Amino acid sequence: MRRIFAESSAPESSDDGWDKYRERTFARAKARGCIPQDAQLAPCPASMASWGSIPAAERAFQRRLMEVFAGFAEHADYKAGKGIAEIERQGKLDNTLIFYIWGGKGSSSEGLYGSISEQLAQNGIPTRISNP
Repeated sequence: MRRIFAESSAPESSDDGWDKYRERTFARAKARGCIPQDAQLAPCPASMASWGSIPAAERAFQRRLMEVFAGFAEHADYKAGKGIAEIERQGKLDNTLIFYIWGGKGSSSEGLYGSISEQLAQNGIPTRISNP
């Protein structure tokens, strides 16, 4: 299965933060013809912190959250690919419409800054990076 948007989940892919990752993903989608060449990257919402505004002491934690999400995305892509391969094996792919809906921030239950614990986030208890 051809990967369109996914980038390596290797740790070095997130070292420069989400702003640069976002730019690379957008450029790659353009280069592969997935979006029009004249498309413009939408500005980030004001509520989304820029990578440069994240304190240096918190960046390792935020990078790790990105890496965990990348691993989850890679696993989900793999599993979707297995399903598509099976449909193809059955000879039904040409008569199949596939909707792959990805909702990475649908509920935002972890909050804008991520969390090491869904329970902390749901109870309004902030994650402190300095906590062991």
